[in-house]
Amino acid sequence: MRRLASAAAVTALGAVTLLAPTGTAHAGVIPPITPAAPTPPTTDIGVLGFAPDRAVPGEKVTYRLTVTNRGPQAAAPYLDVSLPLGSTEATYDGRPLTGGSVRMEALEPGETKRVSVQARIGANGGGTLLGANFEISQGAYDNPVYQDTLYANNILKLRTVNETAAPDPGYHGSIQLTGRVTGGSEPGDRVRQRLVIHNTGEAKARDIALVGVVNAPSGEITEVTGLDDGRGVVTKKGLNYTLPSLDPGTYRVVTIVSQRATVGDLGGSYFAGADGAGYPELELRG
Repeated sequence: MRRLASAAAVTALGAVTLLAPTGTAHAGVIPPITPAAPTPPTTDIGVLGFAPDRAVPGEKVTYRLTVTNRGPQAAAPYLDVSLPLGSTEATYDGRPLTGGSVRMEALEPGETKRVSVQARIGANGGGTLLGANFEISQGAYDNPVYQDTLYANNILKLRTVNETAAPDPGYHGSIQLTGRVTGGSEPGDRVRQRLVIHNTGEAKARDIALVGVVNAPSGEITEVTGLDDGRGVVTKKGLNYTLPSLDPGTYRVVTIVSQRATVGDLGGSYFAGADGAGYPELELRG
């Protein structure tokens, strides 16, 4: 039997020489490996909702929100809340809302959660409109809890008329939103979603918002008509536009064309409206 080498010789032969960051050699020392940060899920979470049409500053109001995960992965987003200046006693589903932000429970793909935000509404400096903004957030920019694929449906702006403020004759419009779906009988066929935004009020409705997303069976958007003089963005999944003013009794037609992807009900989720003219919501199916 061959005689084993001494322990010192074996150590010398088997040593691994590594360079430390300073350039100093260390025998047999393997630096620790930092595990890669987990990749946040990628999905599409959007928010829709309603506010009271009118309120007196100081009274309790309720904002009713619908948060939906339309993407392929589960995620737990943040809901950032901005209420009219002077608002107090804010709650989220009955729990105190502090810091203007709350981490929601995880939403599975296709899941919808209905939540409410309540507060004693502030006077907002005495203005005619009491505005509240709600935004679905990914959290810190450098450490997001998920990656959102469509920003068009992340922000919801709600407006309530201040009953104690002097009336503004420009804020008595009334927006109605209707629609219908045609085509798309087979996968690959063209789907047309026709939206009608109608001002049924007594005065002009200004800066009309139109926000929405098509559902998964309807496929990706290939064309949108009726937005030629508006401003905003259209993606393969939705749109977020500000339309020009509508005089009383007038309407605008917006048509969204897509290519059917899968079986299931065709359509999308939309809302349209303007300050003081309401923000109607439409779950379009066909």
